Amino acid sequence: MQVTRFPATYFDGKSPRRHEVTVVVASAGLRLIHADDRTALWPYEELKQTQGNYTGEELRFEHGLEAVVVTDRGILEAMHELAPQSDRRVKPAIGGWRMLRAALGAVVGLVVGGWGMYTYGLPALSSGVAAHVPVDWEVHMGDQALAQLVPMDQRCEDVDRVAALQTVVATLVSGLPAKSPYVYRVTITKSDEFNAFALPGGRLIVNQGLVKKLGSADELAGILAHEIQHVERRHTTKAICEEMSTKVLIAGLLGNHDAFGSAVNAARALGELGHSRQAEAEADHLGMNLMVASNLDPQAMVKAYRHLKEHDVRVPTFLSTHPDTDGRIASLTAMAREAHASPHPLALAMSWRRFQQGCTP
Repeated sequence: MQVTRFPATYFDGKSPRRHEVTVVVASAGLRLIHADDRTALWPYEELKQTQGNYTGEELRFEHGLEAVVVTDRGILEAMHELAPQSDRRVKPAIGGWRMLRAALGAVVGLVVGGWGMYTYGLPALSSGVAAHVPVDWEVHMGDQALAQLVPMDQRCEDVDRVAALQTVVATLVSGLPAKSPYVYRVTITKSDEFNAFALPGGRLIVNQGLVKKLGSADELAGILAHEIQHVERRHTTKAICEEMSTKVLIAGLLGNHDAFGSAVNAARALGELGHSRQAEAEADHLGMNLMVASNLDPQAMVKAYRHLKEHDVRVPTFLSTHPDTDGRIASLTAMAREAHASPHPLALAMSWRRFQQGCTP
């Protein structure tokens, strides 16, 4: 007998709170049963799958602002069995030969489309391809980019400070709505530039100059929450894929990791890659949700953004490439005001003042 009931985690899209629900696969759509016995039907034609495209990743279905995360991939089989029309709304996990076929099919379509498709279709193709890039490939890309961007002699090797920063990241990761496929690793640089950024695969880079200007560990967490969401939503991976030539993209999809590394080098190791306004807005919104879910002060994220502007310093790439900083601060302020938060101060193994002093010789 086909299993049709699956445990899931529900998000209302208005707060980062998780709600345990039961998802029932029906012929007309997914029926959600809440703990208080409330039910809601999500018609298949209104569904969008935004996660679960590769083996081992949890499935995420969105209905407007709402979303459910399901671990049991048997739900896809049930949907196919009871509602074949749902197949066009979901994407089965791709790996091995199926991934190769999908990649080659996309490339053939690109070639057939001619120059116009090459010019205008590659970004869309790259975005779709990025969703299927295995995590270990992203890690490989991130490691290569880190080696070029931050040579060993520019890294802070102070074990205590790196450990303190890793504690901040661990607190944020604990607030993610689903188990992350990424292992986050931090690097502190000796650079005085006011910046922090993320690389594919979970590499987070924080410049010493950023730490010296912020007012607290919670403010630093606010910026890192934004960067973690860039990784989780694969924004940087998509940007890298868009920078690739078709030849390099094909080589990478066929399993040549060095092809992705070459693409990173060609893009000058992410130094000039930016994110779209949509990606930035998404990272802002989800980053604020992550602060609340991690029991951190949402106002600290707002303070961090205001701090960047008030000190008239060279702001991080995620702000400098998009001039509507006031609008983003206003949006985050509204979210922080409406958040039902019970924050706890972020405790480091050392005082914030000591942490700001920088690397020991």
